[in-house]
Amino acid sequence: MRKGREFSDLLEIHVIELNKPLNGAGRMDDWIRLFNARTKEEIAMLETRTENPGILEAIKEVREMGLSRTLRLIREAKLKEIRDRNARDDYVRNEGRNEGRVQGIAEGEARLNRLYECLIADKRLDDLERSVKDKKYRERLYKEYGIK
Repeated sequence: MRKGREFSDLLEIHVIELNKPLNGAGRMDDWIRLFNARTKEEIAMLETRTENPGILEAIKEVREMGLSRTLRLIREAKLKEIRDRNARDDYVRNEGRNEGRVQGIAEGEARLNRLYECLIADKRLDDLERSVKDKKYRERLYKEYGIK
């Protein structure tokens, strides 16, 4: 006796016991052979033995997945190359920034020291004290002394 309602006539579910002993060339036995196949030769032998259109379509899909695997590996290699290149670029960029910071700090200190030396040599100690606190005034003194 059948209970319940049919959900859809578009979907059919089969349960296959993969460890089931094979007793011939039945439709389910062919599916078990396909799912248990480990080599291309086993798939080719099954293809020659069966007339089941579902099995033949599945074999076609398995072969396409095999081709896709190769293409996937090529794509993964390309993506890895891109990630590696980006990592190298990031590393070089960060190293360049770090070197630039170090160089900029050294140049800034040299510029500031040059200004302080000029102000001390000219005995402009009030201007020296003001330049420490006032950036705009310090910039004006750089221009005045021609310090780039």
